[in-house]
Amino acid sequence: WRAYELRRRTHPEEVGRLGARLREYDADLRALGLQDHELDRGPALFDVWLGLLLLVQAFFVYLLLPPLIFFGAIVNGPPAFLLWLAARAAAKRKKDEASIKLLLGGLLFPATWIGLGVAAAFGHLSMLEKYPGIPEMPVLAGVTVASFAFLGGAVALRYLNMVRDTARALRVRLTRHRRKLSVAHLLHERDVLHDALLAVEGEEEEMLP
Repeated sequence: WRAYELRRRTHPEEVGRLGARLREYDADLRALGLQDHELDRGPALFDVWLGLLLLVQAFFVYLLLPPLIFFGAIVNGPPAFLLWLAARAAAKRKKDEASIKLLLGGLLFPATWIGLGVAAAFGHLSMLEKYPGIPEMPVLAGVTVASFAFLGGAVALRYLNMVRDTARALRVRLTRHRRKLSVAHLLHERDVLHDALLAVEGEEEEMLP
C-alpha cells in the first residue's frame, strides 16, 4: 500500500488510468453476474455438444426440409382446397364442418398419396423402356413418392413452429457466444492488470528505504 501511495504521488496520471481500468473491469464482471474466480471455470463439454446439435438442427430445418415441404404443398394443396370447399358447401354448423373435414379428409388425402405413388410406379416402368440401365424398382419408387407426399404435408403443418423454435435457439446460442467472448476479454484484462500492479509494486519497493 505504501508503494501504491508513493506511485500515486509521483505518477498520478498513470495510477489514475490503472484505477480506471480496474473499475471498468469490476463493472464488466458485475454486468455478467460473475465473480473474479468464476472466470477460471473451464468450458463445459456438454455445452459444446449442444452447439453442434443446434447446427445440425438448423441445417436440417433451413436447408433439407424446404424442398420436402414444397413437394408436400404441391401434392396436398389441391385436396386441401377441395376439402375446404366441400366443408363450406355442405356444413350448416361448426360441428358439421368439423365432421366433414374429418371424414372426407381421412379419405381424400390417403387416396391422393396412394394415387401419386401408383403414378410414380407406372412412371418408373415407362422410364425403364427408354433407359433400360436404371434399376427396376417400381414399387420402391411408388412407396418413396407416397411417403414424401405424406411427410411433406405433415411437416408443413409444423414447419413455422420449427423455424421459430430454431431461430430462438440460435439467438440464445449467439448470446452465450458473446458472453464467452466477454469472459475471454476479461481474462486477458485481468492478466494485464495483474502484471501492471506487480510492476508498480516492484518499482516502488526499490525506491522505498
